[in-house]
Parts: sequence; structure tokens; C-alpha cells
Amino acid sequence: MVNYVLAAAARAQATAMMAELDAHRPGATQRLAQDALAEMQTWPELIVRRVAEAQTGPRCSVAGAYAPGPPPQIVVVGSTSPARQDFTALHELSHHLQQNSFALMDAFARQPDRGVLLQDAARRIPREQDPHR
Repeated sequence: MVNYVLAAAARAQATAMMAELDAHRPGATQRLAQDALAEMQTWPELIVRRVAEAQTGPRCSVAGAYAPGPPPQIVVVGSTSPARQDFTALHELSHHLQQNSFALMDAFARQPDRGVLLQDAARRIPREQDPHR
């Protein structure tokens, strides 16, 4: 069952993330929509790596990862679906944005549970919209 209050808060957070991104990198949201991995690879402050699925280990089912660094790093597991790779890269970028912006962190800090349920609600939104998950 969807908690509509949390889902609305998660969507508001996504909107705030896009505004934050465009404030620091004008036009980035449009470029990310065209080719997320290619766009992120041009950012000098962020390392973006693609790895083969064989490099993730036999028990790993995670399609990507974010490491805050320094320097910050996004890792995306190769997929036959470019859309799947971009989706994963954008998901990991959201971790990067939220961990490096006090304004974005504030939404989690205001939650009684420090954002655990809000993050869970955000995770559920893409699952409802992504047929590959």
C-alpha cells in the first residue's frame, strides 16, 4: 500500500533535487535525460565507472553503487539496456546530490525517523514506473 503523504514528500524531494542540480549545472537535467552516463562523465568532481557484471561477485544483485569519496564515485553495472544503466546512474546521482547539499539533507532531518520511511517511499516510486525491476 502506498503512503500518499510520504510519496508526495518523495516527489517534492525529487523536484528539489532537480532544482539544486540546475542551480549548479544549468541545463543538466535536460542533458541527463538524453544520456545520463555520458553527461555525468563530463563532471570533473565525480568519477563515473561502468563495470562488467562479472566484476560484482556471484552474490551481488546491485546494479550500481555510490561512494562519497573523496573523490565521489558512481559505479554502474553494465547492462544490455542503456535505459537500465541510465536509471541506475541517476539513482546513484541522487545519493550524491543528497549527501552534498544541506538543503536536500534537511528534508530527511525533518522526518521523525530521520528519513528512513521517506527514502523507502522514494524507492517504491521507480518500481511502480520501471518495468525492468
